[in-house]
Amino acid sequence: MLIDQKNTIIGSFISYNLIKVFKPVGRIDFNTYGNVRLQIMELIQTSPDVLVIDMEDVDFIDSKGLSLFNILKIMQINGGKLILTKISRELEMLLEITKTDKLFEIGDLVVAKVN
Repeated sequence: MLIDQKNTIIGSFISYNLIKVFKPVGRIDFNTYGNVRLQIMELIQTSPDVLVIDMEDVDFIDSKGLSLFNILKIMQINGGKLILTKISRELEMLLEITKTDKLFEIGDLVVAKVN
């Protein structure tokens, strides 16, 4: 569980070898942007092949929150891939309106634990 300096839960992450899954919680906006970005950048520093952002528990995202998706460029420069999953219909429409929907791989996340 990821907690910011005000003891607010901002998300969680799961690690499966070279795939990192980040699951933000609540709002991604001007007030939470810095903390969420910091957590994502820490995951990127581990050089995952794939970074999955699971948007299921995101209630709201504003234009500042959308700028987080600039991490797509960072992942591509490092030879990695960014996948958005479990996006709401509202976020899907926002991506379409901003013409950024074609930039991202959007899909369902299936994770299998291997013994």
